[in-house]
Amino acid sequence: MAEVEQNKNILKKIAFFWRPSYAVYISIIVALVATLMMIGNHLQYFRIMKAVENTQASALESSYGYSVLILIGFVDLLILLGGVLIYTIQHRRKYSSELSDLMEELKTAAGKYNTIHERYELITENITDVILTMDMQGKITYITPSVEAYLGTKYTEMIGNKIEVYLTKRSVKALSKDIIYRRQKPDEFKEVSTNEIELMGKENQIFWVELKTIGYSEKGQQKGYLGVFRDITQRRKTENHLKFQSDVLYNISDEITIVDLDGKILYVNKAVLKDLNINKEDILGKVKTVLLPDPEYNVSKTDVVNAVKEKGHWEGIVGNYRLDGSRRIVSSRAKLIYDENNLPIGMFSISSNITSKIEM
Repeated sequence: MAEVEQNKNILKKIAFFWRPSYAVYISIIVALVATLMMIGNHLQYFRIMKAVENTQASALESSYGYSVLILIGFVDLLILLGGVLIYTIQHRRKYSSELSDLMEELKTAAGKYNTIHERYELITENITDVILTMDMQGKITYITPSVEAYLGTKYTEMIGNKIEVYLTKRSVKALSKDIIYRRQKPDEFKEVSTNEIELMGKENQIFWVELKTIGYSEKGQQKGYLGVFRDITQRRKTENHLKFQSDVLYNISDEITIVDLDGKILYVNKAVLKDLNINKEDILGKVKTVLLPDPEYNVSKTDVVNAVKEKGHWEGIVGNYRLDGSRRIVSSRAKLIYDENNLPIGMFSISSNITSKIEM
């Protein structure tokens, strides 16, 4: 924007130097008036001299005298116009020098603009993320060519269409909610929001993208929205797969417990909570067990943790009494958990309640 304003100022200066000089016009008018006044003075002087000397000039002499006066006035006019012309030429030379400097400035500014424009094109044509602008009605006013890799549609064909044409119904609702919120709260119009939305490509192929949106204004008026989105399809697939595994793990009938190397409980599934009749908040982060020991199967939690840390695994039967006095006997298997560097970071156990089998 600074380069644009600089170019405007340069063009204004050029226009000033090339427009007709008002000083020249005024000088010409003054010269004409002065010449006419000089001729009038000469004529008046000629009449006075005739009257004083009481001469009887012939018509030819009178005509000759008037011609001389007019010639003198004309010469005076030429002298004045010559002075004006010399003054103008001198100043035009000065202006031409300054104009040459201005043209150099303009040339430099144009070079900077071309460089910026080339960089802009380099970025927009090669960036993998998609940049777009929309008006207040959600019509696309600009979008980078990188969108073609997602939708298989020419980016030029998308300009003028509403963004909702390329979204799933669920994503249209999410984006509309964001736009409505901005309109209802003008103070937050320029706040950045993040939404994960679904784009529909050709043949209804779905792409997940993370869209960051911000409102922009011109001269204090809300003008539209600027958005940047990137492909998160693979991330969403991974998240969905992990969620599926987590749901399975949480809902299986076996009891799953994950602890760190100190025995602090990090995770339990639904079967553990049901069997112990306890809430998740009452057990997560705890090291000490909430159960009472069973003398017949006297294996403590500390024994199991130490055995797993020493050998990498443990398997056996553990007996306890719940707080309500009921007996609980489980067959349990525990193993170490390793990170990507093959260093132990915790352990997990899988237990099955065998109380009814033992007491038969």
